[in-house]
Amino acid sequence: DLTMVNPKNRVVALGECISFLRAQPRISGLARRPAIYWLSLLPLLAIINIYKRTLPLTVILKLVGQSVKELLWVLARPSALVHRDLNYQNCFVTTDGLSLIDYQLTAYADPLLEYAVILLKYYPDQSITKSLIKSSSYLQLVNAPHGRLVLGFYLAVIGLYDLLLSDGRHAVTRPLLIKLSENRISL
Repeated sequence: DLTMVNPKNRVVALGECISFLRAQPRISGLARRPAIYWLSLLPLLAIINIYKRTLPLTVILKLVGQSVKELLWVLARPSALVHRDLNYQNCFVTTDGLSLIDYQLTAYADPLLEYAVILLKYYPDQSITKSLIKSSSYLQLVNAPHGRLVLGFYLAVIGLYDLLLSDGRHAVTRPLLIKLSENRISL
């Protein structure tokens, strides 16, 4: 796996995996997670997070408000094959190149969803985060019209979901969502 590779090369490898997945032809029978799926989850995630008090009410309301503003841009995005659990333990360097394992979450969705998942996993490691947001595959997606806004939407939705799974104790997601709600994150 990539845990033994230096951080910059890890990020390059993850970017190559994302590019590889995006280039794959459509496969019939594979799950689809279009933007409308994530948009429909947002109100439910917000209500349950409010009920469980995983974050201050004002933070959750700001995240929902920001997400509603991004609604049209989220719906207009193309979908591609995404892994949804891309990490260093699921990506291997072999003699034939990179190999991926653990495909049970793979679906057709916005490729920015993949980056939201990765950022939520590795955000505390600034060397990885800095390398990631400088990578060509990341920049290609976020520099598309409204790409950064859409990434913020996916960070909010996936982050609220992670908080529910951890009963509000997710060490990475909680501070990241607070910064996101205060517009203190540079994507």
